[in-house]
Amino acid sequence: MILIIESNFIVALSLKNSLKLFSNTIVIKPTLKNAIEIICENTPDYIIATEEILCEYGQSYNIHNYLIKRNVPIVLLTANGMIDTPYDLNIIDVFYKPFDPCEICETLISYAKEAALGVY
Repeated sequence: MILIIESNFIVALSLKNSLKLFSNTIVIKPTLKNAIEIICENTPDYIIATEEILCEYGQSYNIHNYLIKRNVPIVLLTANGMIDTPYDLNIIDVFYKPFDPCEICETLISYAKEAALGVY
């Protein structure tokens, strides 16, 4: 399962459509608060999240620890060019808005191949 945490529905839908060839199950949530239940019930294989949302004040510490323990691969999306996330998170790539959703799919495919070979 891929979890997309993105407040802009058009961006999230574009990502979802591009990733359909990579995964049958793609869930979109607009906030970290909405995503926490999904993350805890069924740890996603990948998370694609806006950096600003992933680091929402007051909600991120416990969920970061959860993601670190499970080593969930994360693709960050950012508009401001500054990355302020915990270094222990498994950030596999960062994309600056605007981005090409196909490039994110290529990143996930590349990561999955390398993980299958035991590189990660």
